[in-house]
This record gives sequence, C-alpha cells and structure tokens, in this order.
Amino acid sequence: MLIARPAPRKERSTALKMAMTFYVFDGDQKIGQVVLGMTDQRGLMTLRDQSYVIGRADAGSSGGVFHALVELAKGHTPVGASPNPFVLRDATGTVVAVAEPIRNGFTLSHDGRGYRFKRTGYFKSSWNLYPPDGDQTLGRVAPQGLFSASADLDLPAGLAEAFRVFLFWLRLNSEMQSAMQAAP
Repeated sequence: MLIARPAPRKERSTALKMAMTFYVFDGDQKIGQVVLGMTDQRGLMTLRDQSYVIGRADAGSSGGVFHALVELAKGHTPVGASPNPFVLRDATGTVVAVAEPIRNGFTLSHDGRGYRFKRTGYFKSSWNLYPPDGDQTLGRVAPQGLFSASADLDLPAGLAEAFRVFLFWLRLNSEMQSAMQAAP
C-alpha cells in the first residue's frame, strides 16, 4: 500500500508559489513526491525517477500542461476552475490518465479501462474507486486519522503507481478547492 505524507516545511518546493508537497512511500521506502498548486489546480509528480505533470486538458494554450506549469513556477498564476478534465501526462507528453469531473467525484480512463472515483460522503474525506458500472469498491484513498494530512492509498497493486498517486492528487485537489470555496 502506498502512503502520502506532507513534506517537512524546510523541504517543500519553493519553485511553485502556493503549493503543497507530499512525499510518496511504498512501505518505508520513499519513492517520489507530488506537488499540488493550490490556486490553479495543477501539479507535478515524480515517481521512481519518472516525471509527470497534472493539469486541465486545455491548460496553456500555447504549449500544453508543461508550458502552464512553467508559467506557474514564474508566478503567473491564473485562478479559476475550468470544466475541462484533468490530465496526467508523462515527461514525453503522453496522456497516462484522464479524470472528468462529475458530482462528488470523477470518471477516469487509464490504460484502456474506465473507473469512477467518488467521495464516500459529504463530510468525509475518504474516496472510493469503483468500476464504471458497478458499486463494488476496488480501493480507496483516505486520511490516516481524523485531522491527518497523511493518506493511505489502499488501491489495487495492479494499477500503475502513477495512476494511484494521481487519485491521491485528485482527492487532495478537490478537498482544497472545496475548502477555498467555503472560505469567506
């Protein structure tokens, strides 16, 4: 099972303004990190020396997600939600997974398969992964405790690690956006 833990304050990314950094562990071994841009719903991920970018499908009209992340690092931070799906791309720009927002969750496609990823309840921060047409839980992403920022990624080992960490990022991003919208 993978675990995501917040990076210690002194080790957090300074390249991305208004960002949260989490380390990803497989047991006790650190295998990577994921960075969430809190104001514009973008992210960076590194797992076992492989790099990925996360963003909206239309991010950065003149260069795609990578261009948009470079602009984010420069401090040019467009704010606002977009109805376009989130896309996980590898370093070559190849689409690894797509997540389309639905009520209380996402429909996902990865490796030729479809999934649903939904919040388990209105006040809960646990999210379950389901097959596209069924209600049998395949796995979940949940905080380790009531007020914990660390999360267990209890998902099938047969899913790619990048996809499993993308699910964590989707959960974290959704919860951050909800909290920001609820703030006065």
